[in-house]
Amino acid sequence: MISADILRKKVLDKAIRGELVDNNPNEKAVDVKEIKDNVPFEVPDNWKWVKLENVCRLNNGIKMSNYKSLPYLEVAYLRNKKEPVYKKSGVIANNLDLAILVDGENSGEVFLIKEEGFLGSTLKLLEISNNCNYKYVKKFLKYYQDILKNNKTGSAIPHLDKKRFKKLLIPLPPLEEQKRIVAKIEELFKLMDIKEKNDIKLNSYKEKLKGKVLNEAIRGKLVEQDSNEQPIDIEDIKDNVPFVIPSNWKWVRFSSILKVTSGNFLSKSEKKNIGEYPIYGGNGITGYYKDYNVSEKTIIIGRVGYYCGNIHLTSQKAWITDNALIASFLISEYNVEYMFYILNYIGLRENKNSTAQPVISANKIKNILIPLPPLREQKRIVSKIEQLFNFIDKLEC
Repeated sequence: MISADILRKKVLDKAIRGELVDNNPNEKAVDVKEIKDNVPFEVPDNWKWVKLENVCRLNNGIKMSNYKSLPYLEVAYLRNKKEPVYKKSGVIANNLDLAILVDGENSGEVFLIKEEGFLGSTLKLLEISNNCNYKYVKKFLKYYQDILKNNKTGSAIPHLDKKRFKKLLIPLPPLEEQKRIVAKIEELFKLMDIKEKNDIKLNSYKEKLKGKVLNEAIRGKLVEQDSNEQPIDIEDIKDNVPFVIPSNWKWVRFSSILKVTSGNFLSKSEKKNIGEYPIYGGNGITGYYKDYNVSEKTIIIGRVGYYCGNIHLTSQKAWITDNALIASFLISEYNVEYMFYILNYIGLRENKNSTAQPVISANKIKNILIPLPPLREQKRIVSKIEQLFNFIDKLEC
């Protein structure tokens, strides 16, 4: 399934190449100095490659003091992540102005101002030439946002590289074609917004379906039982169990079949991609290393922090850091994939402590009850889960 973000980038790529709307050769090219040498790609005959500084300038704006009360247009507010703060002094920004973020990690991000207010301190206004449709410029800058973000100056607080911004080449169509391009982009983006919402709903539906599959699996209802298969030779918990399971299954405690130990520390320099073996932390693979500390498929559990309680299944050889717990089996009759699916369904995140830095320990999870079928049935269950999960993953709107 292609994400809506990828589709948006494809639309913008076609737009700046003159492939999104019909080009009318009778429309006159814009009156601005053209760059003809060393351009990124060919554009229609009545387009021009121009330097961004010739059609779009950074503007400090007009500062007002003791003015009327207006919202402070800081980035968090513009992203709808904060309620407005009102001020009476600052740089005035008007409705439909464009502003660009010049300080901070996301330098280069462009915002369309939708109300009068005082501009945030990390923003500059963009002054757009009459040769340009302001929405076209915004779409263009959106296309090149990654370049602008990845070419910052400064270390402690990154800043927009203003020299690179000014020299950036922009493919500029006739003004009327700019308007047609913007209209087509907005039309297609609306469809993609709908697709994105549908994708979110579909993904939620898929997760619910997978949950139902696992719910059937742990109750012995996913595959047929074979009464001739012997139960695992381990102590059976019979009192205060969550639900009834087949007669040749057993309820067992986590600590009866698994022990957990911490992974091994790696420094930041060692976590660089300098080897063939994946490094696993609490959130899965974080890099590659020259050595490994597990040599077979292994269940690991996020031990500390935000990813505390997350469960992953490693490749055969991997390095587990001290941000995760390594689960080792105490019994011989087990299927590691079955245990991975079951532990994921049961969930361990609720067993973390409630301190500022969440942590999961062996003591916290040792009494969790796990339904354990005979080994052959474990394998049949895994096969069925993977078959159904594969089918669910292929569902589309």
